[in-house]
Amino acid sequence: MGGKKRQKRGRPPLIILTTNINLFKVQNEIKAKLRLDFALLNTTNVFRISTKRMEDYVTHKKHLDQNQTHYYTFHPKAENPIKAVIRHLLGENPGEDISNELLALGNKVHNVRKIPTTRQHSGGSQAQALPLFLITLERNEKSQQIFTLTHLSHIIIQVEAYRARTGLTQCSNCQQFGHVWAICKQRPRYLWCGGGHRHKEWIEKDNKNSSPGAAIAS
Repeated sequence: MGGKKRQKRGRPPLIILTTNINLFKVQNEIKAKLRLDFALLNTTNVFRISTKRMEDYVTHKKHLDQNQTHYYTFHPKAENPIKAVIRHLLGENPGEDISNELLALGNKVHNVRKIPTTRQHSGGSQAQALPLFLITLERNEKSQQIFTLTHLSHIIIQVEAYRARTGLTQCSNCQQFGHVWAICKQRPRYLWCGGGHRHKEWIEKDNKNSSPGAAIAS
């Protein structure tokens, strides 16, 4: 067969509503906007919306955003960001500087952060920064080339694929498990006190105050 093959986009991910809602009202709103079939599943604490077309998934997300509805979702598999680890950069380098260098190379940067480790001491355990940075890039043709990068400016580096820890992912926005902060539209919740501010923002602020090189680029 001639011509380019159509790229498979996969099934749209679920949208999880975490607000008390009128299901009949929501389904009528969805029907007015979506062209194909969809399904609503009511579980103990949440409502799950599934669609069959990626276009409908995007349309409904926009509708929820406009109505400031609290929800979370997941990255479509074809759009999962690229995560990589940069080695041989001293921990004193601000994440913002690294992000700017990657942007100058044409990458679309989502996040740059130091990878800490915990060292055991006689007085207990203490977090210690390693010369490792986790970078998260938008998935595109350019970002696939990140693993061939050997220099950042004039600094010799090594880039390798990020291997996530096993276990559940915890959202740094709402502190619930199973999704990430970048696609969470729920109320923020601070991990330690349960207040209505993002834990991630306070950690970044604390890092900046404690060390000029501890900035994190988001």
